[in-house]
Amino acid sequence: MEPNVTSDQILLEEANQKKVMVLLPVIIPVIIIMVLGTLGNSLVCYVYYFRMRKTPSHYFVLFLAVLDLVSCCIGMPSELGDLFLPYTFTLTFACKFLRFVLSFTIISACITLISVAFDRYYKVCKPLKGFPIRKVQILCGIAIIIGAVLSWPALVIFGIKTVETPESGLYGTECSTSDAMGGTVYPLIYYATLITAFVVTFAIFTTLYVRIGMEIYRRKKNPVGERGPPVSRETLRRRELTTSILSDDESTSAEPCSDEETTRNLRTNRSSFSHLRNYIVNHFRSGVNSDLKSSDSQLENSMDISLPARRKKSIYRSIRTTYIFLAVFIAFLISFLPYLIVNILKTTKTAFHEFNSTTEEVIYNLCVRSFFISNFINPIIYSLLNKKFQKECKTLFRRYCCRCCLKRQKSPATNRR
Repeated sequence: MEPNVTSDQILLEEANQKKVMVLLPVIIPVIIIMVLGTLGNSLVCYVYYFRMRKTPSHYFVLFLAVLDLVSCCIGMPSELGDLFLPYTFTLTFACKFLRFVLSFTIISACITLISVAFDRYYKVCKPLKGFPIRKVQILCGIAIIIGAVLSWPALVIFGIKTVETPESGLYGTECSTSDAMGGTVYPLIYYATLITAFVVTFAIFTTLYVRIGMEIYRRKKNPVGERGPPVSRETLRRRELTTSILSDDESTSAEPCSDEETTRNLRTNRSSFSHLRNYIVNHFRSGVNSDLKSSDSQLENSMDISLPARRKKSIYRSIRTTYIFLAVFIAFLISFLPYLIVNILKTTKTAFHEFNSTTEEVIYNLCVRSFFISNFINPIIYSLLNKKFQKECKTLFRRYCCRCCLKRQKSPATNRR
């Protein structure tokens, strides 16, 4: 091996080590987020898959947790490799795969959040059109397909880029926009696609959640169960079906109902629907408007005896789930904005195309990885806002502690023998 080549390699390694020391304020947070995100999302996946009842909203939470887990287990370690090798990154395929995975998880999350917004809108404002579980599964599959289709350009755009080191005349390589794509319009189109997906998600989510907020405000002004103006037959039928849909869909019970509870629920449903059946039969037999009014009043009174408590609880669960998804979207919004802003500024050469100080370089590297924040903060949101999730986590923790205590008690006895 020639001496000048060896000296260049030594100088490049030294420059790489110096750059790693500069990027330590970025490396340490990424490691912390990766560890916490992996543990948190693994816990979410376990609890929602094995301990929670399979409902549409829980399927959405589970799918988002899987996307976050992919980002934590594949995206973040690859990103750490990029940070530890700022001048000596030479694995072209690894670079392309890293950028593809990151783009895939972001776009798939956007599509999923749009589906969540429509699901929440229907659950709160139009309960009769709520998403069934099968439709949620299809929507998650569509999110995967759209994410893959819109992310494949990352396999072409990104690759190994030649960069100049602080040593004069010494060049290294990093994982970024490939040399072949430098100066072309394709990176700008790629980031424009990400921006469009983000803007569309934000617009849809904001529009639907404004309407949801108006509906929640209206319900707070007119609480369920209070006496109000005369209610029509169609409204009462909607109330009954709404209660049935919400109670079945939004229940967070992990264990199946007991025989006694099942029997009681069946009696309640049969009683409610028997009232509706008797009303329809009487209506068609009589055909008189006066009978219609008296039947409406009779049906309202009989159904209000057993349904308001259930209806209140079901609507409360639906609204609480809506708040959880709203918090998830806000976390996604806040964490994704810095990534978009700095990439736009760099692509348009408005800022960050040349670093004038180490502080500016650190800020840029933190911002381009800001979207990782949402990958680890979602489990925190679920733990703070979902009481059932809190309960299941405490149960698992107690079981783990009990097993550890039993192992410690058995180990001395085994050693004595």
